[in-house]
Amino acid sequence: MPPPEPETIFKNRIVQKGLFNLKVLNKNITEWFSNKKYSFQEKTNSSKAKDRGHEVRIDFSAEKKVDNYAKYIINIEILATELEKVRLEDKSLDKGNVEIRLNANLQLDYKNRFGDKPFHRFLRGLYHRYFKGEIKHYEDQSEEEGKDLFDTIKESLNLLT
Repeated sequence: MPPPEPETIFKNRIVQKGLFNLKVLNKNITEWFSNKKYSFQEKTNSSKAKDRGHEVRIDFSAEKKVDNYAKYIINIEILATELEKVRLEDKSLDKGNVEIRLNANLQLDYKNRFGDKPFHRFLRGLYHRYFKGEIKHYEDQSEEEGKDLFDTIKESLNLLT
């Protein structure tokens, strides 16, 4: 039996039209994952020539095991369309549209120790009620990390004010 489904704790999206640097964005995301001790992979990195510029899709999936019961999972989808390379003050930038979706999730009992039988689900529910404070801490920390990564992405796109 598979473990329980992850719960989405933080979800946000950025849509921007203009100048940005896709390489810097990619680098900052991977550095953030490394610094926060996430194991991550780029699930998709594709580029297609379209009638109106290039289209680039990059999808990241990352997870960090907090302990033997909880882990944080972050998924990022980046879709850049109508991309053109431009030079501005000796910098190579991308001009076009970019949409970034970020989901920060919390998965409890990821090793499926309680199992999926009705009595085991009952025990898992008791465990969650008894350790409510610890579960809340997992949720708060997952949300905080999602927001921190989202701020890093906004900073990479020069959207912080």
